[in-house]
Amino acid sequence: MADGFRLAVSTWTFKQRSLFEALDILHLLGATDVELWADGAHLDPRLALPEIEEVAAALDRLGLAAHSLHAPFRGLDLAAPAAEERLAAVNTIARALEVAARLDCRYAVVHPSNGFNWAEGPEREAAWQRTVASLEQLCRRAGQLGVTVLIENLPDPSGDVIGGRSADLLALIQAVGSPNLGICLDVGHALVSTGGWEQELAAVYPHLLSIHAADGDGSADAHLPLGEGSVPWERLLSALAGRGYTGGFVLEVAGGEDGVRRSLDVAGRLRSG
Repeated sequence: MADGFRLAVSTWTFKQRSLFEALDILHLLGATDVELWADGAHLDPRLALPEIEEVAAALDRLGLAAHSLHAPFRGLDLAAPAAEERLAAVNTIARALEVAARLDCRYAVVHPSNGFNWAEGPEREAAWQRTVASLEQLCRRAGQLGVTVLIENLPDPSGDVIGGRSADLLALIQAVGSPNLGICLDVGHALVSTGGWEQELAAVYPHLLSIHAADGDGSADAHLPLGEGSVPWERLLSALAGRGYTGGFVLEVAGGEDGVRRSLDVAGRLRSG
C-alpha cells in the first residue's frame, strides 16, 4: 500500500480552539505531521498572531512536523479586477508564506481564485491573466523564502471557477512556469466538481505534492471523516502506491477528535495493509 506518503492532519478541524490547543489534541491523537490552518483562525496574518517562536517550540515539544500551511483565502481574490484589491490579496498570502518559512513549512496551499464563476469570454480571460500575474508574484516570494506554493482545486459543479478542474491547475502551472509551484489535490472538492477523483489524480500527478483527504458523496464539500462517504480509499491509496507517491496526505475532516481518530485509523490500516 502507499506507505511512502506523509500522513498529516489539518488544524482546521479545531479552528474553534487556539492553535496550541489544536496541536496538543493532534499530538494526543497520534498525529506526527500537521497542516497549519491560516484562514480566519490560527495563523491567519490578518489576525493577532501567536509568537511564531512559541509555535515552533510547541511543534518541537510535541514532536510534530509542519508539513504545510493553508494560506488565507476568504475575502481575498487573486483575480480581482481592482489592482488595489488584488495587491492586498497577494500581500496577505505573501505574509502567510513568510510564516510558513519561519516554521520550516515546505509547502503553502493557496486557492487560485475566490470561487467566482467566470463564464467563457473576454472577462474570464482577463481574470485568468490576473490570476497568473498574482501567482507569479507569490512564487517569486516563495522562492526567496524556500517555500513551494501548492494551488488547490476548488469545488466547482458549474465548471466556471478558475481552479475548479485539473485542466485549470495544469494550465496555471504552465503559464506561471515557476519551480516553486505545485498542486494540492482536494479529493472532496474533486467529487463536487467532477463526480470523481481518478481522472483528476492521473492528470495532476506529475505536479502533485499534497492531497487533502476527506470523504463525501459529491453533493457538497462535507469534509466527512474517512469511511463515511463514497470515496473508495483503498483504491485511491493503491493508485498512489502504484505511482510511488511520497507527498503529503492531509486529513481535513470534520467531527472533532472522533472524526480525526477514525480517519487516522482508516488511513493507518490501509497504509500498512
